[in-house]
Amino acid sequence: TGHRAIPRVPMSIDAGLQVLLVGSGASLGREGAPRQLAAALGDFGTTRLALTARDREILLACAAGAGLGGVYSVPLGGALFAARILLGTWHPRAVGTALITSSLAVAVASPVTHLEHALTWPDAKLSYLFAFLALAIAPLAVAVGLAFNRVMAIARPTVQFKSWVLIPAIAAAGLLTGICSIWWPELPGNGRSILTVSLNSGLTLGAAAVILLLKPLLTALFLRAGAVGGMLTPALATGAAAGSVTTLVLNHFAGTSIHVSAVSLMCAAGVLAITQRAPLFAALFVWELARPPYWLLAVFAIAAYTAHGLQLMRERRAADPVVAAP
Repeated sequence: TGHRAIPRVPMSIDAGLQVLLVGSGASLGREGAPRQLAAALGDFGTTRLALTARDREILLACAAGAGLGGVYSVPLGGALFAARILLGTWHPRAVGTALITSSLAVAVASPVTHLEHALTWPDAKLSYLFAFLALAIAPLAVAVGLAFNRVMAIARPTVQFKSWVLIPAIAAAGLLTGICSIWWPELPGNGRSILTVSLNSGLTLGAAAVILLLKPLLTALFLRAGAVGGMLTPALATGAAAGSVTTLVLNHFAGTSIHVSAVSLMCAAGVLAITQRAPLFAALFVWELARPPYWLLAVFAIAAYTAHGLQLMRERRAADPVVAAP
């Protein structure tokens, strides 16, 4: 059947520019580039096949999810991204196709990625009481996630820049990021450095607080300048910084010894559940990035689902008409 053509060449060029921009230090995610390239290649590969419109939609979404899974070595996360976020379905055909394509992508990329985890989990003893802490951290994750979404929505230009102003604007955003990185070297890039130091408990309270403020602002600045990139890892990094700040404050002023790494990832999962509106994907993606003990997947899920539930409650309350008092 007929289908709307995908602009393969512009999408591929745009993906390459995104990788170049993030590699040069732009405070944006790079996860959009492999998704776009995979979708463009998938469209090219399926053009001559006798597929229905729904078949093509599933295959292209699965190709995009496979691109994400292959880059970060997260086969389940890539499959869930395709099925739940791009397709919005639990249909066995879509889920099965997503699992197969994402797993194949991870296997094909293994000579380059060596199946290494994006984050290194520190060997530390944890208590199952962290499940209760996940419930407590959820409101913070909601606040941070909603604030992140709000800032990005304000920063994103209504009409994408196409004039010569685009280049100096992005250069100015990069210059400001470079200046900030003199004092906080974790700021440039997609946010992986922030996640790494959060897991290694390498942030001081002051540094974590500054990063929590500056990371979303610098990301918004690049968006305002006209740059294009992903929001997934910047949101994760912002959530991890919020978790680090909370834990360091408690440990310093209350005399507790809460594990910074676990709370950082808890909050990161909660924030990602808000920004992507997909709690299961958020919990599983965060867990696959670091591969901590298996039971922490349940803890991340508690944080993500609680944050998502609070978000839904807030939206329903806002949607309800105000009943006037008699």
